[in-house]
Amino acid sequence: MALLSVMVYPVDGAPYVLGLPNTLEAMQGVVGGYIEAVKVADDLNLICNEEGIGLGLLPNPHTEIDGHPISDRVRLPDGRHMLGMFFVCGPVDDDGEFTDVPQRILLAGLDPALFGC
Repeated sequence: MALLSVMVYPVDGAPYVLGLPNTLEAMQGVVGGYIEAVKVADDLNLICNEEGIGLGLLPNPHTEIDGHPISDRVRLPDGRHMLGMFFVCGPVDDDGEFTDVPQRILLAGLDPALFGC
């Protein structure tokens, strides 16, 4: 099985590139529970823990995608920022599988504020 290339944004550290199996279990392992996929651009999906509030996950300091605060794209009911670790990957392909993080994200560096569309 080929690995899916993603950019991971931990709560307590620097972002990093990760190759992981393109399976539900592997994605759940990264975010620490059930996943929620949010399309943040035509070629970019954000995968986070859908139970972040209930689990009391900490706010993630990496809160911009494509130059927009995540809280404007993925607003929590009380307006707080994204909670817990998340990762970004490419769009879903014709088989319903996530694809590698877009090359433009990798070329922009690890700062999500530099993604630019």
